[in-house]
Amino acid sequence: MADFILTQSASFLAFFCCGMCAAALFDLFRLFRKLLPHMRLTIAAEDLLFWLLNGILVFFLLFFFQSGKLRFFLLPAFLSGCGFWLVSVSRLLMGPICRFLLFLKKRLKTLFAKFS
Repeated sequence: MADFILTQSASFLAFFCCGMCAAALFDLFRLFRKLLPHMRLTIAAEDLLFWLLNGILVFFLLFFFQSGKLRFFLLPAFLSGCGFWLVSVSRLLMGPICRFLLFLKKRLKTLFAKFS
C-alpha cells in the first residue's frame, strides 16, 4: 500500500511540474510574440506547435509514471502547476523581462539605424 501511495504522489508531483513547464513554455511564446510581429497564420502555427509539444510531453509522462493509465488526479495536478506558475512566477518575471527586452530591442534598432 505504501508503494502505491508513493507512486501516486510521484505522479502528482511530476504532472504538477509538467504543468509549470507548460506554463513557462507558454510565457516564452508570449515573449516571442511581443518582440517580433506575427501574422495570424504564424500565431496559429505556433499555438499548434505548443499544444503538440505539450501533448507529447503529457503522453510520455503518462506512459512513464502510470503505464499509460489516466488517473483522475492528473489533470488537476497539471492545471494546478499551470496556475501556480502563472499566478506566482510569471507575474513576477514577465513584466520586467518584457520591458527589458522591448527596451533592448528599441536600443538595438536605434544602433543599427545609425550604421545603415
